[in-house]
Amino acid sequence: MGFLYLRQHFGTDNQHCNRMKFNMETQSRFEQVAPDQLRIREGGGCLSIFGIPFFIAGIFTTLIGLRIIPVENEADIPSWSWIIIVLMGLIFTGVGGVLVFGRRWVILDISRGTLVKSVGLLVPMRQTELSLHLYDAVLLRFDPGDSDSADRYIIVLRAKDGSDGLVLYGSTQYGNSHEQAVLVAEFLKLPLVDASTDHESVIDSHLVDQSFHGEPGEKKDDYPAATRPAVLQTQIQETASEVQIIIPDKVFKPVKLIRYIFPAFILIIIVPPFVSFFRQTDTPDIVEKVFIVIAILFLGIIPLFGLVSSIIRARKSRTIVTANAEGVKIEYRGILQTKTNHIPVTDILGMDYSTTQTVLGSVRTRMARHGTRNQSLDYKSMGYDGSTPRWLTFIQKLVKSKGIVVKCRSGLVTFGAGLPDEEVYYLFTIVKRVIGER
Repeated sequence: MGFLYLRQHFGTDNQHCNRMKFNMETQSRFEQVAPDQLRIREGGGCLSIFGIPFFIAGIFTTLIGLRIIPVENEADIPSWSWIIIVLMGLIFTGVGGVLVFGRRWVILDISRGTLVKSVGLLVPMRQTELSLHLYDAVLLRFDPGDSDSADRYIIVLRAKDGSDGLVLYGSTQYGNSHEQAVLVAEFLKLPLVDASTDHESVIDSHLVDQSFHGEPGEKKDDYPAATRPAVLQTQIQETASEVQIIIPDKVFKPVKLIRYIFPAFILIIIVPPFVSFFRQTDTPDIVEKVFIVIAILFLGIIPLFGLVSSIIRARKSRTIVTANAEGVKIEYRGILQTKTNHIPVTDILGMDYSTTQTVLGSVRTRMARHGTRNQSLDYKSMGYDGSTPRWLTFIQKLVKSKGIVVKCRSGLVTFGAGLPDEEVYYLFTIVKRVIGER
């Protein structure tokens, strides 16, 4: 009953759960409880809500198994079944109890140079102490999710010996994780390594609290100079203090006509034989007309509408990016509406670019990291040793660049996806310079 109540009021989709997760994340933050101690407590929130039905159902089942709560068919239940009912009740109670009352604490103590991890039910019950001298940086890393979990940005203390390190915190919001990573890096006086995108950026501990203006901690020669490509898909209007980039939505290529011509070809092939069949079998006229209308609609009108809209979208739709010392304005002009996203420079935390090569490189890096955790598998034969597997080379032509990435407090904003690699990097250097280079 409790589970049905939650489903009726909270729904089965992920939207409400994501909102609940965000609320829980905003409460689970590092706080400085003493001049030399930083603490985070995790647990409760969304997990407690999900755990309540299990906990209540477990207690109810256990009481039935102990025959404290009577049931109508008690005489028909075998004696050994009561033991199973009690065990099931204890399992549900245990799982629900951990979700409802379970807590996790992490305390960073710089006076003692220790990290204390504690777990328990409302109060610490088991502790593990580690030395902070085992770690040399605070790493902000992107952790792709799967069908059961969302993408997260996790904060890791990077181990000096090259091992996996210690996960401190994770959030689905980039700005939230970055804020916590800055706090930890400042407190521990360690550099902040932002590996949330394709390229790592290392920021010195005394610069992590600064706003962008050339990416804190970066040097001018971190990125090599870019030459203007001979052919550009974008239009660039540049002045001494501002640059405007007009990015077409999609370039309509004649080869795309195939996807629209093929349905029309099918329509011409199948309609005459079916009409002839209907007339030979004395099929009612209404059936014949309905079939013809449906065939023309799905194989003629809808593909034609898609063709016309693609041509118009390729000619009219575009993204206009305006960058200057005050920030970046990204304006998408569609056929029917215009959307604008203005990012002040004070909210910009960094910039990066993602090309075909960097996307494949980041994939190989994650595969190599995964391979070190599974030594029993032959990952070298699969290309997990850093080399490019044959299958990855084959699909390389299908991979598209993700464009320029603006890291801001509200999240990651991208533009220029699908452009050639050389053009993506060229636009990246221009925007980065105009926003503010030290």
